[in-house]
Formats: sequence, C-alpha cells, structure tokens
Amino acid sequence: MYFFRISKRIAFLSIIIFSVYLLSAQEKTNSGLSYPDSINKYFLTDSTKTISFINNYIKQARYKNNKADLFDAYHALESFYYQHNDTLQQIKYTDKLFAVAKDNNLKVQLLKGFHLKNNYIKMKFGLDDPRIFENIYEALEIAKEIKSVVWQCKYYDDIAGYYKLTGDFEKALHFYKKNLTILKGIASSKDYKEFKIWGGSIEKTCLELADIHIDLKEIDSARIYNQMAKSVLDSIGENYSGVFRYRNIINDLELNIIENNIVLAKKNLSDAAEIVPKTIKKTFQKYSKLYYSGLINFHDGDYESAIYSFEAIDTTRIDINQRAGFYKGDLYKYLYKSYLKTGNLKKSDYYFEKHLTTLNEQIKVNNSVNSNFRSTEIAKYNEEVKELRNQKSKQRFYIVIIFFTSLITIVLMLLYFKNKQDTNKKKLRNLVEILKNKENKTKSKSIILNIKTNEIKRITERLNELEKKEYFLRIDCTASNVAKKLKTNTTYLSKIINVHYHKNFTNYINDFRIEYVLERLKKDKLFRKYTIQSMANEIGFKSKETFNYAFKKRMGVLPSTLIKELAKEAEKEIG
Repeated sequence: MYFFRISKRIAFLSIIIFSVYLLSAQEKTNSGLSYPDSINKYFLTDSTKTISFINNYIKQARYKNNKADLFDAYHALESFYYQHNDTLQQIKYTDKLFAVAKDNNLKVQLLKGFHLKNNYIKMKFGLDDPRIFENIYEALEIAKEIKSVVWQCKYYDDIAGYYKLTGDFEKALHFYKKNLTILKGIASSKDYKEFKIWGGSIEKTCLELADIHIDLKEIDSARIYNQMAKSVLDSIGENYSGVFRYRNIINDLELNIIENNIVLAKKNLSDAAEIVPKTIKKTFQKYSKLYYSGLINFHDGDYESAIYSFEAIDTTRIDINQRAGFYKGDLYKYLYKSYLKTGNLKKSDYYFEKHLTTLNEQIKVNNSVNSNFRSTEIAKYNEEVKELRNQKSKQRFYIVIIFFTSLITIVLMLLYFKNKQDTNKKKLRNLVEILKNKENKTKSKSIILNIKTNEIKRITERLNELEKKEYFLRIDCTASNVAKKLKTNTTYLSKIINVHYHKNFTNYINDFRIEYVLERLKKDKLFRKYTIQSMANEIGFKSKETFNYAFKKRMGVLPSTLIKELAKEAEKEIG
C-alpha cells in the first residue's frame, strides 16, 4: 500500500518536530522569552501573528548574538513555509539555519540542520541525490563525536528508511531491530527524552517495523510491533504523539484489510479521522481518508464506491513532490482493478496504463525496483481480462484475438530466448577460457588534449596509484571524490579518462571492479559462494542490480551464470 505509507514517513515529522521543539525550548529556557510559546500558539491559526513573532524572535536573537535562538527562529520560518507549501522560502531558511549551525560549530543544531537539509534535497533533487547520503554519514560522525546515541539511532533510522523504500526489507529490519534494542536501553536518559522527536524513538521504530511486516503480509509480527508502539504511545503526552497514534491506527486498518475484517477496518478509519492531528496538512488528511475509504470499499466488493473515493483524490501535490518519494502506485492499481470488476474495460485500460506509467516514474527514482515487476503486472492483467471476456459470450471475438496474439508472442519469445541461450553459452565458454588464461595488456594512447602535458602526466600517474590501492572498491568512489583526491576537477578527470582509456568514468571504474571480481572468482573458490549482494557490496556497488547490470554489460552474462559454469568446470577437473 505504497500510496500513503511512503508519504506518511516523509511528510508527518517536519511540522511536529517544530511545534513540540518550541514548547520544550520554552520550558527549558524559562528565561521569560515568550517568542517560542507565542509562535507555537498561533502557528496553525494566525499566519500574520506567527510571522510577526518569528521576525521579532530573529531580531532579538541577533541583538543578543544568541546563535542557538537564531537557529530556532529560522527553523520556525522553515516550518511555517513548509506548512504553507512555499518550497522556495522553505529552502531559503533551511540554508540559513544550516549556515548558522555550521559557521558557529553548533553540533546539535548541525545534526538538526542535516535532517532539514536532506528533507528539501529530497523535495528538490530527488531521493537518489548523493548529497543525502553524504549528509547522513557526516551527521553520524558528529553524533559519535558528541557521544549522542539517540542521534546515531536517528540517522541509522534514515539509512533503514532507504532500505525499506527500495524494498530491501532484510537490511531495513536489521537496522530497525538494532535501533530498537539500543533505544530501549537509553529510554530513561536525558539525551533520549530531549531529541527523540527528531526520529530516533522507540514508538517510531516499532511503527516502521510494523509497516515492513505489513508489506510482507506477516500479520503476527506486524501486530506485535504495532502493539508495542501503542503501549509506548499510551504512556506519553498528546502533544508529541498525535501523528504516531494516527499511524498506529492506520497500521491496524491495513492489517484488518489483509485479514478481510472490513467491519473493524471501517471502525479504525473512523477512529483515525477522530484523532488526526492538526499538524498534518489538510491535503494529506484528505488523501488518507479518500484512499483508505476506497481501499475498504474495494475489499468489501463495493467497487463503484471504491472508484468514487479513488477518483476524488487530487493527485496534484503528489505529482509535484514525486521525486521526494510520493507515489500513486496502488491508487491506479486499485482503480483499474475496480473498473475491471465492474466490466468497464475502457476505463480499466486507461488506469492500467496510468499504473504502468507511475511504476516507470517510480523506477527512475528507485533503481532497485525489480524490472520484472512490469512484466508480471502485465501478465496478471491479461489473465484478468481473459477471464472476464470468457464470461461474456458476446465478446468472444476479442478472446480469439488475445489467444492468437499471445500464441505468436510466446513463439517469438521462445525463438528469442533459444537464440539468446545459444549466444550466452558461447560467451560463457569464451569467458571461462579467459579466466583460465587471463592476460591483461594496456595500450598507450597518444591524443592531444587542451590540458598541460605535466598535468595529464600527473593525473594519469595518480590514477594508476589509486588503481594499485584498489580505491575503485570503495562505495564512495565517485568522479567528484576521485577528482578531489587527485586535486583536479571532474572536467579534466573525465577528459583524460575518455581520451586515454576510451570510456567514461563510470565504465572506467566498473571495468576495474569487474576485472577484480573475475580475478577473485578465478583464484578464490570461497568467493564463489558469496551471495551476489555480498559480492556487490565488497567491490563498491550500492546494489546487486547495479552490479548485475555492469557485469552483464561487460561480460555478456550475469555473474550468477558464470559462477555456475565455473562450478561445472571444477567438477569436471575433479572427475
């Protein structure tokens, strides 16, 4: 149910962090300063007063040269513009608060700044922007430096969130469970109580674990973690916990739907609507109510009502924020299924195409989504259409067309795969032979560049040094980082690699990695037993999909296929 689950992770925290933080700041300072309390009081009800108080807060902080207060005032403005959908102003004041923290070496504020900066990078540049990961790991180092366990957990939570988002649930579960154990051990500490609102909390971690088990349809585990979250939420105040209570009920609702308990699902939807916090934007409230109403109606067999709810959803804001992880995936899926159930094939085809388009957009951001999913969805859809048309005698003509089309497609696919199989076998034989008698030769290239000869020589020599040190095995081996190490720029680096090695930077690095793998596979039998994911991680690839693509592009076959062939060769040698 990705439509709302991805949104709720990203969207809900920003505003509650702000409002709760101001309350806690007022209670902690106890200095007669009324601005934080005043801002919080009018934040959701009176924009004019809110802006006035924030501007006065900024003036006072500057007058007293209080950088921590100035950070908080800019944070208030950032949150205000977030709430009012003014992205440019939100970005402006995020940059300002980050600069205040960085220029004045405010460690805790810098940790908050990294979180807020990553939020707007996701919004403006997308989830896959490398700066996000750089910020996460830099923040982790700061958290370790100041010995704040809760902040370490917060940024490990971010890493887990990325694994969860890309479907690597095994790694996501590992990080979340590790965090949960640590957080339980520090729950009574001042560090935990002060900073858990930024994302590293027991209740949030339990909700994330419940989410994953819901996706995996592991009902018992999902209920255990959701109940753990509820127990914690029941013991804390309303100011902070409203959003998480809402998520807790929504998780129960999704479990009800999996168990086909429609009556209880409707009750949970009603309960969720009663407690939805004011801090959640009205647009998200409306999305949630309509989406889950439609979902309940669909599973209750009321397809007309499901269609009414789903089509009432305004997807404009989702489209605007798509790069930040707001997807419509299941929305169009349930729309085409609903129309299919009502026999409206024209509308079903329309939404099925939109569903496929949305999946393609999501894949562009999330490169670990399985490319075979599209084929599976098409196959399932064709089966449903075929079944429906079989039930309607007047549409038999279409059944005949589908039958012959499918038959021709199958024949063509069989011919294609047979030809591909023969080609792969030849490639495998050649590749195994290469591994047995591997000999690398490097040809020098002499082409004129608009770069000084001494500089070309220096950069190529330094590249050779990095090659010997196997720098290419590092996951942060990017053009930017290599250029920094060589004390040059990416333009010079790319030109020299293009001319001297006749390839771009990515292929240059990937070729070294593939050569390394081939050499290890040739000499190290234990290495052949590694999982593809483990191999990928060891040689610097972020995912097994990227590794598979690079390997097949270079060698013509998948690494798993080569490993199997090497195993057969080894058996022959033993025999």
